[in-house]
Amino acid sequence: MVEKLILRYGIGVAPVLLGALHDRQKPPIVERLTFFLDKLLTKEQAPLLVREYRPKNKTLSLYLVQKLASFNDKSLVPFFQKASKHSDPRISKTAFFALASLGDISTLPFLVKMARDHWQTENRKIRTAALNLQGKRSNEILIPMLNKADDDLRIGILRILAVAGTKESVSAVARYLDSPKHQIRVAAVNALRGIVDGEAPYANLSVFSAIEEVKKWKRRVH
Repeated sequence: MVEKLILRYGIGVAPVLLGALHDRQKPPIVERLTFFLDKLLTKEQAPLLVREYRPKNKTLSLYLVQKLASFNDKSLVPFFQKASKHSDPRISKTAFFALASLGDISTLPFLVKMARDHWQTENRKIRTAALNLQGKRSNEILIPMLNKADDDLRIGILRILAVAGTKESVSAVARYLDSPKHQIRVAAVNALRGIVDGEAPYANLSVFSAIEEVKKWKRRVH
């Protein structure tokens, strides 16, 4: 009954529902409020949502960033750039992913760090975002980083190059097939799979399998 009544009033109740989203609100009520808001809000309400953004209200801010990200609207880039500076990592991370999905090349360092630190749990999301940055500009940014990075960051860079890099980056990646570190060799193999063949990375690659893959790729790219 309440649901039908709220939906009958339509978008006019959205400011009231948004006003009820605050950090003291009980989680079940937050869930209910966002349920109704998701049914009411469309891309046409994006300007309203931007105006409602209150950085100090984390509950509201997180919902707004998530909702606006779902619109995939390039006019929202300035908003996401602002939200990416939020102190709450949930909010800033959502904003960075939104920027990446809109082709903002400045998100490459963020994606590299995500690939380094959260690959096991978020690799699909990271790869999907990085795909929007594919091109020579990504090569120009990532290859100098690759040559200067420590081992852990280098793995993250190779993971992003697998999706965002182009065939001009193959020679820079191939040199790491000779790395003494197994994980770097695996990352190089996976990067070449992505760049050359458009294939997803191996989830697991044993030392023996990696040796065989390295041999195969050396034959192909040298």
